[in-house]
Amino acid sequence: MTVNNTAQRQRTYRDRHLREGLAKRLNIIIEPDSKWTLELLAKCYGVTQRTIIEKLLLQTEIEVIRRIRREQADDGIVKSRVSDYYGGRLRLKSELFTLSLNSESQPISVTA
Repeated sequence: MTVNNTAQRQRTYRDRHLREGLAKRLNIIIEPDSKWTLELLAKCYGVTQRTIIEKLLLQTEIEVIRRIRREQADDGIVKSRVSDYYGGRLRLKSELFTLSLNSESQPISVTA
């Protein structure tokens, strides 16, 4: 397969997913060590880098919801704070942003 055929196949794939709303394009620049870690995790689990990123985002979101539930005893407040999260209004302190695996965390499943 030539480079042009490969590039065209990739372009067709991207265009179809973007057009059909199956995906959104994300362009980022990250630290070399983070990129290396992303590549290693994808290779280790036998999945794409996209899958690793999507699963880590989902795991982080689940942790935010769990944190809200741990910190609030009143169901009404929990619902309000979850609603604030999904509405983009919830603000948490960035220094509390951690992805530690504690007794409540479940291992991330990266199966495709």
